[in-house]
Amino acid sequence: MEPIDVIVTAGYSEGKPDLLAEYTGSPRKALAPLAGKPMVWHVVHALRAAPSIRDIIVMGIAPEEGVDLGTPVTFVRNQPGLLDNVYAGLDTVLRQHPDAIMTLVASGDIPLLTSDMVEWFVATCRQSEHDVYYSVVPKAVMETAFPTSKRSYIRFREGPHCGGDLFMVRLAAAHRSESLVRAALDRRKSAWRQALLMGVGTLLKLAVGRLSLPDAERVATRIFQVRAR
Repeated sequence: MEPIDVIVTAGYSEGKPDLLAEYTGSPRKALAPLAGKPMVWHVVHALRAAPSIRDIIVMGIAPEEGVDLGTPVTFVRNQPGLLDNVYAGLDTVLRQHPDAIMTLVASGDIPLLTSDMVEWFVATCRQSEHDVYYSVVPKAVMETAFPTSKRSYIRFREGPHCGGDLFMVRLAAAHRSESLVRAALDRRKSAWRQALLMGVGTLLKLAVGRLSLPDAERVATRIFQVRAR
């Protein structure tokens, strides 16, 4: 199997306080100390231990900040928002590897990530030919493993799920759908504009817990014009 590059989102929003960063006296959450190392250090080392991973791009930390993660990575300075960091990371992947097809994206604040989790997710994604793969975790699984995590859940027909903070994306599809993704994010604070985008029926099914995971895949496929899973 061809190795895959990974973007680690370790950025921050200017002027938006983060309670963990403030409590630990860190410049941002991803650099909060955990077991003597920055939180993002643990994420990076789990990724580095995964055989399928090639290059690691850490978004939101400028090279001149002098952060040492103990393994070779590419640092890219912070961008105005999360989506800007992701797309700047995608551009960095293409500059380093113009023939890259897929890229993994991982949050910089999941220090309990393991290389086995990474390998399972990558292998599972490679079983089909979708453009975007987003990980979700059933509430029962999350709370059995991490009972004090206090995650936010969405109630699907299959039961409550939360995001897994890992996704894989086809580079060409990501750039093709960028304007659609940004437009969808612009609508997230308006229930009416969300209804126009998703459809009233979809929102009603989501509100009463009748939207299934396959339904969600179809909605994402329609809105973003990608093959979503």
